[in-house]
Amino acid sequence: VAARALMNLADNPTLRAAEASVIEALVEMLKTAKSTAKVAAALALEKFSKKSDHQLAIVQAGAIEALVELLRRGSKEGKVAAANVLGNVLATGEATQQRVVDAGVIEPLVDLMWKGTEEG
Repeated sequence: VAARALMNLADNPTLRAAEASVIEALVEMLKTAKSTAKVAAALALEKFSKKSDHQLAIVQAGAIEALVELLRRGSKEGKVAAANVLGNVLATGEATQQRVVDAGVIEPLVDLMWKGTEEG
């Protein structure tokens, strides 16, 4: 429920000052919550990650490893959301790209592509 409420804040342009703390809270949920809340947090981060100014904040909040873990062991919905966030944050540059690769993203992405969802 909390992650969904935070997700709704991603569309509110008047909350710019609070965005970093919202992203940090979502990343913390992604790292520590139960599976359903992790999916909700990933879906909210997916929404935030569509904006370039949020992508670096997601990386700086420490989301990469948690997203790769969700990509490995999450539900299909969670895996798709994690893949989308990771795909979006890759735009922040080579350092992020290397960090995502170092976190072990290749194998779970290939697995998702072959076994995963209609979206591939």
